[in-house]
Amino acid sequence: MAGAGFVIYRYFPDGIKFLGLVGPENQRIRCNGTFDIPKGTIDYGESPFQTAVREAEEEAGYRISTNSILAGPHLSRDGFLSIWLAQVFDDPIIVPNPESGIIEHEGFSWLSPEELLNDCYNYLEPCIEWACGEIKNV
Repeated sequence: MAGAGFVIYRYFPDGIKFLGLVGPENQRIRCNGTFDIPKGTIDYGESPFQTAVREAEEEAGYRISTNSILAGPHLSRDGFLSIWLAQVFDDPIIVPNPESGIIEHEGFSWLSPEELLNDCYNYLEPCIEWACGEIKNV
């Protein structure tokens, strides 16, 4: 099953920060990292971009439009994830998933790109590396 999502960034007085969503404890242990990004499985009939937009809204309350996109899509090495880099202007709003009612993340942090890279879920590392390279072009 393929997935799609966003590496989210925001400008702060001390520089650009990436959004790290704090995953539930079992995911943090299983994936050897603290932070996730807004992403999820592509539903039948959805494009990867439509999935990324839906997941950003479900998991973080963001309505991402094409003019918010800095780069992407980036396809993960295993071909499983399509990732875009997108700018936002405010904090996420973490609410229960509209279908399952489950809160998928325990909180969030704004992190330097390197901090997110160093403590993201292990399978996200190549995507975060890509985003770190792209953000240097800003």
